[in-house]
Amino acid sequence: MQTVLVKARVLDLTHLELSEPITIRRGLTLLISVTDAEGADDRQQWIAVSAASLQASYTLRPSRFPHSAIERLPAVLLAPRARAG
Repeated sequence: MQTVLVKARVLDLTHLELSEPITIRRGLTLLISVTDAEGADDRQQWIAVSAASLQASYTLRPSRFPHSAIERLPAVLLAPRARAG
C-alpha cells in the first residue's frame, strides 16, 4: 500500500481539489484522512522531533548512566509471587 500526502481544497461536501496530481488508477478506492491544514505544520514538526528522539533512544552509544548508579533490588522484590487461590 502506497501512502501519499497531498493538500486539498474543499469544493463542497463531496468534492476536493488536490494541490497536485497523484498517479493512481481510475476507479480505485482511496482512504482519506482529514486534518486541519492550519495545525499541520506544528504536527509535522512534532512528528519529526518525536521520530528523532525515538531513533536516539535506540542508537548504539554508551549509556548516560554508569552501572554503579543502578541500584540492586532486594531479592524479595525479584522473587516470583505465589498465586492466591
